[in-house]
Amino acid sequence: DAYYNLGYVHFLLKKYDEAIKYFNIAFEFNPTYTDIYNYLSYSYNELGNFSKAKEQVDLMRSKGITPNPRLLERLKY
Repeated sequence: DAYYNLGYVHFLLKKYDEAIKYFNIAFEFNPTYTDIYNYLSYSYNELGNFSKAKEQVDLMRSKGITPNPRLLERLKY
């Protein structure tokens, strides 16, 4: 949870590269935590990396996880 929290703080500070780094580390410890997928996707989107953002959505769906509706609206996906 510490890495997720660090990612979240960096996300709030709009330091998306750092947020992605910490969310990816958090993934290693808790790959079923759905907020990580959502915030990774948001972060990639904010950096303009739309393909990576959509990749996270596809990954969520493949695991039976419902993406955040606001995220889907933002990605127009």
